[in-house]
Amino acid sequence: MDPLAIILTVVAAILALVLVIVGVQVILVLQEVKRSLRHFNQMTEVIETTVTATFAPLQQMGGMVSGLKTGFRLLDTFATFISEKHHDKKS
Repeated sequence: MDPLAIILTVVAAILALVLVIVGVQVILVLQEVKRSLRHFNQMTEVIETTVTATFAPLQQMGGMVSGLKTGFRLLDTFATFISEKHHDKKS
């Protein structure tokens, strides 16, 4: 057999072996990335749940404050109305 053919065959075999090794390493890295992303997603879900549970009472308190402001405005309007009626009766 020609020495050039032997060298080309050996080089092709080494190249194929290197490509197989690189392919296996890429698969292992992608599996690790998948595990990391799964862990990150779990952490974000826990954080989201915690933040939602923490801020829900504050949102409800905001609604309560808004209701109180509306009630005070209504009370102020009613007091102004009564005051005007009382003032009109005196005049």
